[in-house]
Amino acid sequence: MTELWLKFRDERGDDRRVLVEGSKFVIGRHSENDLCIPNSKLSRQHVKIESFGDFFVVSDCGSSNGTTLNGAELRDPVALKDGDVLNLGGGVEIETEMISDKPKAGKRSTADDDDEDDDYSGGAGGQSSSVSGGGSSSIPTAVFIAAPVLAIIFLMCGGGFLYFYDGGNNNDRNDIAERYPTPYQTPDEPQESPSPKTSPTTADSPNGTTISPSPEQTNPETTPQVSDEKKKIENNSAAFLRRIAVNDSTAFLRTAEIEMVSTRLAAFKGSSNLAENLKAVKNDASQFESLAQSKGLKAQFLAAAALTKLGNNRGNPLETAKQMLPFLGDLRVSLGNTLADDNLLIMADYPRRSTNQRGSLQGILEAIPKSSKLEKADPREIRTIWYLKRNNKISDEGFELALRFLAIGAITQNPKDFNVNAEAVIFN
Repeated sequence: MTELWLKFRDERGDDRRVLVEGSKFVIGRHSENDLCIPNSKLSRQHVKIESFGDFFVVSDCGSSNGTTLNGAELRDPVALKDGDVLNLGGGVEIETEMISDKPKAGKRSTADDDDEDDDYSGGAGGQSSSVSGGGSSSIPTAVFIAAPVLAIIFLMCGGGFLYFYDGGNNNDRNDIAERYPTPYQTPDEPQESPSPKTSPTTADSPNGTTISPSPEQTNPETTPQVSDEKKKIENNSAAFLRRIAVNDSTAFLRTAEIEMVSTRLAAFKGSSNLAENLKAVKNDASQFESLAQSKGLKAQFLAAAALTKLGNNRGNPLETAKQMLPFLGDLRVSLGNTLADDNLLIMADYPRRSTNQRGSLQGILEAIPKSSKLEKADPREIRTIWYLKRNNKISDEGFELALRFLAIGAITQNPKDFNVNAEAVIFN
């Protein structure tokens, strides 16, 4: 077994040495990573290292500042070697160290061979002693000792060759490409693989515990459908989040967040009214783009906001967007829309702003770092609806609107994935 260790200097300048554990090891700025390095030049999830037996493969998670391996830009997954140097975003340099517990094949020294020859030599001429019988020719005794050893070495080499030729190439190298995520898969979620150790009768819950499935879930015909449904929400929500933001190419939802969106999305599956509203948005696409641009918003965001307000009611999405636009534009100024999380905050604060209620979500966000209880939180994590909900800093109405916005946004990316009879509504 080979161990991979990472050596680097932390933010205090201290030397650290960390063991890479598990089938996937994520490094980044976020505290939920396997290795958290709080450096502003790193992305929330910067790189991941996947292990395949004794192979370790590194790939960039779509980081903002990029990654280099031995000075070359890391564009595709690459197998790591002992002594490789990774540079994450120009902020952190990590050196790899590989330690194997496999004994290295040794070779007897010349001295050992000489001693062995001496043991079996004799006579003034140094001729080998013989084992004779019945007038047959003499055979050196060393042959009887060396033959079994050579046979064992031959078998070991042959077995190793077969492993690396068949198992190494077919099972490790060829499967590596199949286990990497698609562009819209979540970087921090484990990839499904047909591992014989994975039980088909258990499932992981959002908090990491193991849940025994119901009898219906153990049906081989229904289990894949459940998995496919969550994967569709995962992929489409990630695509939607990246399209509503000005610059957030790695946005995604975690497992627990997908579960929450899934419950809201169920209300819109097969909706004929939503299908008609989607068709109306597609017909008025150019007007949505002009309206959104006038307030510095993305057209994808404005269309989804109007569809969310209409919900399952048939209406005029363009007129609805015009009514919402002044409030959304004001919130964009105060909250920003560079990141996907910023856009979710806009939707969460829309009910308050549209009804002229006192206070502002921006004011709440600015006050959080001053709280002794919450001051240690990651500044970027604070600016999420998920953090605000956990700490009771957001209204239930605003949080629910943001969840419905995410659900409908996911549907807009591929309506037929959710039994909605309409074409996808996607803006550049």
